[in-house]
Amino acid sequence: EFITFQLYSLKNNENIPTNVISTRDFKYIEDSNFELIVSPKLYLQKNMLQTSLNDYILIIREFYKTDSLKDNFTSNIKIKEIRNIKDKKNFNLNISPQKITDFIQGIIVSTFNLYDQLKGSSNAEIENKYKLALFPTKGNYYEGEIIELNDDEIYEITVYNLPQNFNFIWTFYNIFSRTPDYKKYNIYLNNYNVEYYSKNSFKFYLSKYKINNLKNNLETGGYSRGVLSLRITEEKIPDNFDYSIRKIKINQIN
Repeated sequence: EFITFQLYSLKNNENIPTNVISTRDFKYIEDSNFELIVSPKLYLQKNMLQTSLNDYILIIREFYKTDSLKDNFTSNIKIKEIRNIKDKKNFNLNISPQKITDFIQGIIVSTFNLYDQLKGSSNAEIENKYKLALFPTKGNYYEGEIIELNDDEIYEITVYNLPQNFNFIWTFYNIFSRTPDYKKYNIYLNNYNVEYYSKNSFKFYLSKYKINNLKNNLETGGYSRGVLSLRITEEKIPDNFDYSIRKIKINQIN
């Protein structure tokens, strides 16, 4: 459907999103082919993503309607580095082992702190540095809920006033911010596969394993704990958008 290109700066193990561009913003596309220039220098008449001084990583995200479309499509993004460096003495291609260690430790610590904060209160204001550890995309809207399930329990989530023409995705992650195998379990719900019960509202369920004949059923793949995440890839969402979540016994499903 579209691709996003997000730059990040690293400051004190915090991933700060800087500039971002989406193929939906591109002006120069011919037969589904495009070229993107990523550079500190600004090039006019180009699809351009300008870097800032402390940028250190570019994350490319591809968005598909379904897994089957993704699995049957071969991504063909080629990255070419063009060097024009005057002071080569200060240009170091190697990343020190300590920087790699600090980066990984920062992600691990922040992931567990985020989980603990969500666990403390469903309405807790999560510190920004913990959000930043998980590489948010600038301009996207994020929500999250802590999940703790027994075998006989299920979460019922009701979403209000979220139009189906908005690109959104609900995803289950374990406490290590990893998803179960999507080829075995239904671990996400987006605006293309959700079934609405009214114009802009829908209800879905999160259980450990699939429940037969239950619509909009997400699975944790057997995990008892994790995070239910919502990402809306739109900058403006309705003011009256909201959702409610409750945990019930499986035999209490209406």
